[in-house]
Amino acid sequence: MRNTSGFHSVCVAHGSEGYLETNYGGKVSIRSNKETYEGGECPDLYNDGIARNIDTFHRSIVNRVFDNPTVESSVNSTLATLLGREAGFRTPSSPGMKCCGRIGELHRTWRD
Repeated sequence: MRNTSGFHSVCVAHGSEGYLETNYGGKVSIRSNKETYEGGECPDLYNDGIARNIDTFHRSIVNRVFDNPTVESSVNSTLATLLGREAGFRTPSSPGMKCCGRIGELHRTWRD
């Protein structure tokens, strides 16, 4: 069956004096007791993002700019993912489950 529900990813963060609502492809706003930021909207995240990336790549090549400012954050993100994966292998995922093994394999045995 094809996925017919579409993609929807929302983050809502509540603070003592306000909240933030952000959507992966949609509206972003910040509201508080002191002020409100209505934010903006990116209704076509993928097509807009692809166009910006191609434009940036082209300008970088034409202007001989060969740095890549996203490398450090990309490496950090990958390392954080690997750290989380390793922690998952070393930590029981539920009270009734015991995880053991080394990275790359996960053995789960249910306790009686």
